[in-house]
Amino acid sequence: MMPRIRLLFWALSAACIAGCGVEKAPPTVAWLTPTDGVSWAVSQNVPLRFTLTDPAPETGSPGPTTWRVDIGPESGGVWWSTSGTLPALNDGLSRTDTLHTAWSTPADFGGGSAVTLRLTAIAEDAQGQRAAAFREAQLFRPPLTAEQFWSLQADNPAHLTAWEGGNATDWPWTGSNGRHLLHLDGQDVLLIGGTELEARNAGNGTLGNSLWSRSSPAALLGDHVRLLRRNPAEEGAAQALVGWGDRIERLRADGLATLTWLLLDGETLLDAAHIGEAVVALVRTAQSEWRLVRFNADNGARMDAVTWTPEASGSQGPEGRGWLIALGGDPAALESDGRARRWFSEANGSTGLTTEVLAGEGSIQHAGLLEDGRCWISRNTTRLHDGEVQGAPLYPTPLLHISENRAEGTWALLTQDAEGVPDAWQILDAGSLAPLFTLAAEPGTRSGTHAHNRPGPP
Repeated sequence: MMPRIRLLFWALSAACIAGCGVEKAPPTVAWLTPTDGVSWAVSQNVPLRFTLTDPAPETGSPGPTTWRVDIGPESGGVWWSTSGTLPALNDGLSRTDTLHTAWSTPADFGGGSAVTLRLTAIAEDAQGQRAAAFREAQLFRPPLTAEQFWSLQADNPAHLTAWEGGNATDWPWTGSNGRHLLHLDGQDVLLIGGTELEARNAGNGTLGNSLWSRSSPAALLGDHVRLLRRNPAEEGAAQALVGWGDRIERLRADGLATLTWLLLDGETLLDAAHIGEAVVALVRTAQSEWRLVRFNADNGARMDAVTWTPEASGSQGPEGRGWLIALGGDPAALESDGRARRWFSEANGSTGLTTEVLAGEGSIQHAGLLEDGRCWISRNTTRLHDGEVQGAPLYPTPLLHISENRAEGTWALLTQDAEGVPDAWQILDAGSLAPLFTLAAEPGTRSGTHAHNRPGPP
């Protein structure tokens, strides 16, 4: 009897292995699109196609098959991923499917003019067996080019002028108190800051209809746009840094605030900018003191601050004037008589406030930060400062505004006549400061901005 029992047990075990287990070859994946040597541009919708083959098991149910596509730079990381599940086949046949999806390339990316991408298609069957196929592609950014130069004339009748190839076209504007102008590169959107912030379509040098307008979110009566800068970014769609009385916002082209840096009660914004790795604000307190505030640039958190009482008469009181600059990479607040309060940081972590008197004569009329970290200061003459107090001559008369053309390496300087009335845009080589040509400016001109075909550095 014993041999029969053993034989029966062996037969049942073998039947279970054959009937209950699922033995099969692993799946396979193969790219169809893209093919070898493909190149894509930024802001492009690209089709993706690959085949997935999952052999049928010798016995049992095959189960579902999952798939995933990952795209990222060859150096590492994933920029985009999508996945799906195919239901099990019940007819015992092998599966062969052609899968379609699509990827929208980013509007921009950091680094050089091109990046090598690694595309990975992965399949996994119900038994955990996996297969992968790889493909490379080149993502490139178009060369940075300059489009129109826009100028805002805010007096009645208010209008904007688009300069291109020496030709000017005027477009009416019905807003009020216009002082700021900014083109969101690569998106054909022009922002105009005054009593409100207005976005207008500006493709091909044509001022289109209003896309949206935004009143001040602050509770301050009669508040207005206090600053409008290009938000520095190595990649992604261009955004704006907008200042109101009680906050700074980072705004997209559709008017959505992606990040907000809030001031405390009693603080009123004078100026703000990205300096180093932080967003720095110059504010006036309810006691007419001045305060430099450092915020985290990534999450809006307030980190630290330093406070003092301004000594220059032109910077005292509720209507006192002040400007934010940078000296040696440190934030500095500029009072109207040319003294700069530099907020320094030592390597050991200690911080403090020092006073440095900048070269130049007369009261400060205007000042600004350039995108490369240098600052310009307009007094009886205009000087350019690169982290030092002496500076270098930039222009023999006071300036009202500077717009930077990143593509061509030039600056547009808004000059004024002896009575302080705007009279011309002087175009200079940004490297040698050599004059190139002149564009007319009307008496009510307040600001200008260069349009570019895409965001990011050259």
